[in-house]
Amino acid sequence: MKFLSHKKSSHPSRKKLFTLIELLVVIAIIGTITSISFVYFGNVRQKSRDTKRVTDIKLIQKTLEDYYRNEGSYPAALIPGQNLVGSSSNIVYMQIPENPSPKNDGPCSDSDYIYERKDGGYLINFCVSEATSQLSAGEKCATPQGIKNEGCTINACQGISSVSYGGQQYDTVAIGSQCWFRENLNIGTMVSGITQTDNSILEKYCYNDNPSNCQNYGGLYQWAETVQYLNGVSSTTDWNPAPSGNVQGVCPTDWHIPTNDEWLTLTTYLTGNGYPFVGAALKASPTALPVPWDGNDNLNFSIVPGGFRYPIGSANTFLYLSENAYFWSSSTNGPISAYYLYFFTGEPESFNGGFQRGLGMAVRCLKN
Repeated sequence: MKFLSHKKSSHPSRKKLFTLIELLVVIAIIGTITSISFVYFGNVRQKSRDTKRVTDIKLIQKTLEDYYRNEGSYPAALIPGQNLVGSSSNIVYMQIPENPSPKNDGPCSDSDYIYERKDGGYLINFCVSEATSQLSAGEKCATPQGIKNEGCTINACQGISSVSYGGQQYDTVAIGSQCWFRENLNIGTMVSGITQTDNSILEKYCYNDNPSNCQNYGGLYQWAETVQYLNGVSSTTDWNPAPSGNVQGVCPTDWHIPTNDEWLTLTTYLTGNGYPFVGAALKASPTALPVPWDGNDNLNFSIVPGGFRYPIGSANTFLYLSENAYFWSSSTNGPISAYYLYFFTGEPESFNGGFQRGLGMAVRCLKN
C-alpha cells in the first residue's frame, strides 16, 4: 500500500517585507505628494478668496446704486461687518462684507475694503493676490463707472481728522491705504524704576521720569504692556495662542498696534511713491522741535526723537532723547524679542529689526 506523502516546501510561503531602501522611497513619495497637495489646496483657497473679493465688490457696487436711487446720495461711510442703513429711509440695504482672511495674500496688505465718498461718487480700494476676472494682481479701485485695474487714491482716515483718547487729542494722517495717529501715544499712569507688570492699570514711562517728556514725546512702553498681555504673553513668553487679527493693546477702540508687516507697508509705500529716504520723509521738521532733528516731514507723520528706556533699575536707564526714535510693532521675533522700527539723527533711512521686549519704546496707533 502506498502512502501519500506531503513534502514540505524548501521555501515556505511568507509575506514579502519592504527593504529599508524601499521604505525610504515610499516615505519620500508620500512626502512629495503631501507637499504638492498642500501647495495645490493653498492656491485653491487663495484663488477662492480672490473670487470672493471681486464678487463682494460687485455686490457692494450694485447695492450702492440702489442706495443712491432711494437716498439721493452715496453713504458717508461703509464699515465692514456692519449694516448699511439708509440715511433717510432707515432701510437696511446689506451687511457690508469683510475682506476674507488672511487678507495679506500675495502683494496685498492686511487691510479691509476701504471706502470713501468723493466728488459725488465713491471709491472702494481692494486687492486681489493674482489675476482674477480680467484684473491683474494688486490693488484695484471700484467707482460708479466700474472697476479700474489700479488702486484708488483714497483718504484712509475717511474723515476722521482726530481722535480723543484718555483726555488727549490725537491728529490723524492718511498715508497710502493706512490711517495713523500723527502723535506718539501718551496714555496711562507714569511709573518709575520698576517693570510694567501691574496689569490692573495701564502704565507708561516718561523719559528721565519727567512728565513733561511724555507730553512732548509720548510715553514709553514695554512690549508686553503695549499689547496688554494678550493671551498670556509677556516679555519672556510667546502668545498662547497667537492672535489671528489686530492687537488693540494700549490703543483706543477701532485702532491697533501695527504689525511689522504694516510698518513695512508704510515704508514700502514711501519708496514706491517718490520718497527714497523714508526716515527724512517721516521725521518731524527741525523747526517744530526744541532739539536738533533732521526731518522733512513730507507726509505730516511727524516722528520725534523720544529715545528709549533700558529694562534695568539703574539711574542711567534712559538713552537717546533728541537723537533717535523707536516704535514697537505687535510682531514677535523669538521668545524674548519683538520687531520694531527706528530712526537715527543724521540718517535719512529707516531701520527695522528685533530687540528685547523689556525696552520702553514709543507707540503709534493704526486704524483697523
